[in-house]
Amino acid sequence: MSELKKDCNFCKIAEATNEHKDNKLPFVDRPLFSSKNFFLLQAKHAVNDGHLLLVTIKHYYSLADLSVKEFEEFKFTLGKIQKITDKLFGKFSIFEHGMVPNSVSQCVEHAHWHILPTEGKVARFLSEKFKLVSLYETLDDAYNNLLPPYILLREDGEEWHYYKIIDSIPSQYVCRLYAKILGKKESSWLKSNTDDSKYKNNWEKLRKEFNQCN
Repeated sequence: MSELKKDCNFCKIAEATNEHKDNKLPFVDRPLFSSKNFFLLQAKHAVNDGHLLLVTIKHYYSLADLSVKEFEEFKFTLGKIQKITDKLFGKFSIFEHGMVPNSVSQCVEHAHWHILPTEGKVARFLSEKFKLVSLYETLDDAYNNLLPPYILLREDGEEWHYYKIIDSIPSQYVCRLYAKILGKKESSWLKSNTDDSKYKNNWEKLRKEFNQCN
């Protein structure tokens, strides 16, 4: 599915972005930047400073739904984000809950990827719960073999871990794992921190960086 859905907040942001009305969105929903098929948000429920969400304009459910042309744009866009994230925040992880319709493991049932600055690693915990189907050297290899539902994870520039999900998992599952190993209480990071001055300062800093690299 690719049409916009009225009950999807990401679709509402996508529609405003397409119509160049994103400046009229609430501050917390304003993209840091956008391209033809993607936009970037600062996470409302940030596990760490610099926690970002790369979101599809179209209402897709996973990386596996992207066309080849969209995938090429995705790689280019992700590369731009990685450079800025590394510059401002250091080491980071990238992960996706690749889903199918009516899944319960995403807060928003719309394809998005987490870019999370952290030195913590959760791959071994995921391997204890889910089947590790494969390790891929490149994102191209992963893209060509993905079958939702899954978790796709890359930590600190290492290989892409592809886990197959059989049963439903809790919303924000991977984020919860990172929060746990980082000693973050759920009562802290799961509440929206968008009123914090730090959140707004990070947004302004990131927006400036992306504007300069366009």
